[in-house]
Amino acid sequence: MACTSGLLLAMSLGLFWLLGIRALYQAIYVAVVLIWSFVSFSYLHDRMHVQNFWMERNRWTRWWFRKARRLHDVHHRTLNDDGKMDRNFGIGFFFFDWLFGTLALEQRPFNRKGYEEAKRRSQMDESH
Repeated sequence: MACTSGLLLAMSLGLFWLLGIRALYQAIYVAVVLIWSFVSFSYLHDRMHVQNFWMERNRWTRWWFRKARRLHDVHHRTLNDDGKMDRNFGIGFFFFDWLFGTLALEQRPFNRKGYEEAKRRSQMDESH
């Protein structure tokens, strides 16, 4: 995953260079992408799994955080037939899920076929 992210970042910078984007703006882009990634994936994602987190108690963030957590729970509990979680990737920012059609407001019924496929794939990964 880190290799893919690094490749995407390098491709973006290459495109910026071809387009003649100033180095200052490229640096701002890199800083924002890295900070957003850290906040979304390292900080916020982990806190979605912590009970009584400060954002849940704060009157300014409570509504958003509870809604984001509920949608994030749908992400973890929804499997397609290939055993993959294919909904609600946004963690706390669901605009792109809405845009790309991956937003699920409700949890689907338990998918036994998807669950068995996920177990099979997990066992294959462990044997390597």
